[in-house]
Amino acid sequence: MEMSTAELLFTARLRRGLTARELSTLSGVPQSTVSRIESGKMSPSYDIMRTLLATLGFESSDTLRPAVSNAPLVRFMDDYERGLIPDRAVLDRMRIAAQTSPILDRGGARKVSVGLAEVVEWARAEGVRFAISGLEGCSNETSLEPIIYLAAETSFASPEPGRRGSILLPLDEDVARFAGGGDLPTMSVAWALMDSIASPGRQSDVALDILEQYRTAELV
Repeated sequence: MEMSTAELLFTARLRRGLTARELSTLSGVPQSTVSRIESGKMSPSYDIMRTLLATLGFESSDTLRPAVSNAPLVRFMDDYERGLIPDRAVLDRMRIAAQTSPILDRGGARKVSVGLAEVVEWARAEGVRFAISGLEGCSNETSLEPIIYLAAETSFASPEPGRRGSILLPLDEDVARFAGGGDLPTMSVAWALMDSIASPGRQSDVALDILEQYRTAELV
């Protein structure tokens, strides 16, 4: 069933877990405009609706089709490294960037049946550049499903329903800028934490708990 414009925006915002104020800040569209659209009191222009949906990681259409990339994470990292984000806003900006870029909706993302060790062994044997992300890269926690960026495709099979595996993502130049070196390269703490928040289920819950620990300790 086709949704109204008001239902479409409200549903899209809730799926990303953002408040109307956060969507306004992120998109540049006034909060009053967001609220009027969602309440059905305003029929937005195509450009405004496209901006709001794109900010939330969806295509401009009558249904909510994901149009997700690493762009929100890259934007956060660039702004953070340039000192453009006030200290008090850093952790919220991290969370928002993650929530607008769900990991399994990104281009080239897929789940495979093998674990972290098998993927790393394959990458080293094939001479393929890789970087570990997620909870392994930002804390002492072990993620439910390891997140690994690879600079080449693999033939690993998908996991059977209900079985754990790993989440693989393409290692392009934008991502590689934030990856460390050494024998076991990992993504920066901020990026890895965003990837974990962007992951489904309990993995996201654990990452949000870690984010609150950083907030309490005033660490990033």
